[in-house]
Amino acid sequence: MDINKLIHLLPVEEGSYYFGFSGFAIESKKTFEDAQLGYRTHPNGSDLTGSGEGDWKKSWYVIGRDTVVGDPFFVDLSTENFPIYTAMHGAGNWNPTLVSKDLSGFFSSINYLQKKSNQDSDLIEPDENTISDEVELGKIYKHLISLCGEDASFFWECFIEQHQDWITESEE
Repeated sequence: MDINKLIHLLPVEEGSYYFGFSGFAIESKKTFEDAQLGYRTHPNGSDLTGSGEGDWKKSWYVIGRDTVVGDPFFVDLSTENFPIYTAMHGAGNWNPTLVSKDLSGFFSSINYLQKKSNQDSDLIEPDENTISDEVELGKIYKHLISLCGEDASFFWECFIEQHQDWITESEE
């Protein structure tokens, strides 16, 4: 995939999708270039990509961010199926975690979560619509894995566990 095809696949307008306290802010065709600042390019225009262990790779492009901690979601254009990763920012190096085996699975997963939660913003505390039933959360997890691939199970397992921890902490 070339960069133009990736940009074409992004939404026309940027948008955010929420599930409990978590969220995904997705870049649009209009905001794509600005989203690369601090990752691929320095605000002064210099290149931040490298070829060493832990460097931001030339094939990585930011397509969104976590709304809670700001970690980037990025696509790897060097791999045929264009997997989506995330990595903790501010750690001094990039250690990617697979989120989805492909771009389609990633977009399908966040749309699925949005429909399940029916939220238009993140929540400080759970409300009457918050999904807290462990059986239902287990079904959601399995569906996310079916969309994103078994190799992405670590990310989605952590996602569901953080959701459950948030519910438990708010009950205390």
